[in-house]
Amino acid sequence: MSHIYDVVIIGAGPAGCAVAHNLYRQGIKNFLLVDKSKFPREKICGGVLFLETQKFLKEMGLLNEVKARSYEVKRNYNITPYGTILKVRNGNSQDPEFLVLRRKIFDQILLNYIKRLKIPVKENMHIRGLWENNSTIRGVISREGEYIGAKIIVVATGVNSSRFYLKRRHYFQAIGYTGQFENTKFMKNTCYTIYDKDFLPLYGWMVPEADDLVNIGVGLEQPMFSQDKIKKYFERLCSVHFKPYLHEARLVGIARGFPLRYTYRIKDIVDRNILYVGEAGGIVNPVTGEGISQALISGKLAAHAISSFLSNNEQAELTNYEKMVRRRYHTFPWMRLVKSFMNHKLNWRIIETFQGKEGKLPL
Repeated sequence: MSHIYDVVIIGAGPAGCAVAHNLYRQGIKNFLLVDKSKFPREKICGGVLFLETQKFLKEMGLLNEVKARSYEVKRNYNITPYGTILKVRNGNSQDPEFLVLRRKIFDQILLNYIKRLKIPVKENMHIRGLWENNSTIRGVISREGEYIGAKIIVVATGVNSSRFYLKRRHYFQAIGYTGQFENTKFMKNTCYTIYDKDFLPLYGWMVPEADDLVNIGVGLEQPMFSQDKIKKYFERLCSVHFKPYLHEARLVGIARGFPLRYTYRIKDIVDRNILYVGEAGGIVNPVTGEGISQALISGKLAAHAISSFLSNNEQAELTNYEKMVRRRYHTFPWMRLVKSFMNHKLNWRIIETFQGKEGKLPL
């Protein structure tokens, strides 16, 4: 080991790139960003970029580039367990509700930006674990046995973060199962969300990625899911709910599953000199499963805490990261009640009454 970094960031997805971007903005240059993959790399994800994500991209100066490569969704049909379409609040607006961009492309845009800043990046570097000596975390160890020294370690490795935890953790688990279809009959610029009684409190979806390419998927919570059950519900979503739109459609490649980890109570995202950002800390919306904006924002807050720590060398500055994230996502504990309410089919009659209903789902 010839060099000790102020910070080593493990994972170059949205959370890791957000940390790197904000450290750079605060004048910190002695850090390293590593990832086990060579970019661009596939990442199974809906690729939905909500307004909060777009605001962050605007701060980075990347919004126009992302918009140019994204697909605009201007309307979202929410279908209740009774087959009712809930009224769309901005149904007449021409502004998009959100953008859709494949994560393979989105993550590459972020990493290219980091590289343009001349931030040290090492791809194809697999970090096998933490380097601990005399109860002190001194850095990380690569699969090849290289010891990389660091004052602070940021874990941004998403759901695959267990080997970087110093203590046992409990996170809630969900699984998504998704496939891409072309030559469908869905309306353009329109998303469909299906709240089937068997999927509750999660849902099925159709998210368009282009005029003739859509992402169809279903999410289930543990312990509801199994390999056979998730496939069965995916097939049901396609053959029952979306049957009118898929007569001549073709599945592109194969449908695949992906895990999701979340929590209602954010805790232990700082452990000694290790900070956990994004899904590595369970910072994912428990109701929608959306995690991109949470990854970007938690990365920004982590960088702020790290900058203060490097200036003052006080552990309290790192601990403040967890306090900031809890304040930012103070509604997470209440989302357990929201999901409990959504989990009962009869309660959707109340939702229909308050939100209002539309007519039949148009072709």
